[in-house]
Amino acid sequence: SVADECSDVDVKALARYGAGRALHNLARHADAIAQFEALERDAPAHRLADDALLRAAIVAREHADDAGFAERLTILPTRYPLGDMRGEARFLAAWRLRAQDKREEALAELDRSLAEGPAETGEDVRGRAASFCRDRRPEAREAGRALVAHAVRRIRGRPLARGTACLAAAWRED
Repeated sequence: SVADECSDVDVKALARYGAGRALHNLARHADAIAQFEALERDAPAHRLADDALLRAAIVAREHADDAGFAERLTILPTRYPLGDMRGEARFLAAWRLRAQDKREEALAELDRSLAEGPAETGEDVRGRAASFCRDRRPEAREAGRALVAHAVRRIRGRPLARGTACLAAAWRED
């Protein structure tokens, strides 16, 4: 592969990440995960290392490997405490727990995300933890509502923004 022939760590990491995404799109799940894991192994300090671990988790979930999905989400915040995918991993872990009717565990995961603070500044993810905790944490209630409303207004039409708003509504309804 192109990545195997690269000597530059940055170029190799970018090649592996691109290959992993392409293989995922081709539904070659095992090959995609192998590329993401190789990126992490070869360049653990690269800015895409935490992205690769999150992508590997998502591919595992799509390949019906719930244990692999959960394990990667659990590892990510510890392995990459300053990574920009930490909040996303915590959110997905909470959403997974919520789907399993483990509400208190899900809320605990969101509490950890709130305590760590946002590593990602995009409008579509900035208020997730506060928004989803708001039925239990009054101080987060207004902040969560305001941030979700701001995100929907600001990036209306982008698929992730609509998805975030739908997720927020679903969490509040139960």
